[in-house]
Amino acid sequence: TGVFTQPLNEAIGVLLIASAHDKTGQKALARIGPLIREVVEAVAGWSPENVTGVFQVEGGKLLSLHQGRLVFQIDFSITDQLRIAP
Repeated sequence: TGVFTQPLNEAIGVLLIASAHDKTGQKALARIGPLIREVVEAVAGWSPENVTGVFQVEGGKLLSLHQGRLVFQIDFSITDQLRIAP
């Protein structure tokens, strides 16, 4: 048939930013915790149109605590299929 197909794994990151005026960022993390949960519940298991897989949570991490800002990233991945027709 001449069609080339290949599994394709794509990744995205969602950044959450909160004010953090304590040295460890614990207060900001406590405030941002419920938002992290909301984002995970909204994205995990969801699939855009014309995509074969659904988003899965890969993890989350504190990226930065600098100048009164806490930056937290949640990583998601989704499996799709690359199809190239001649």
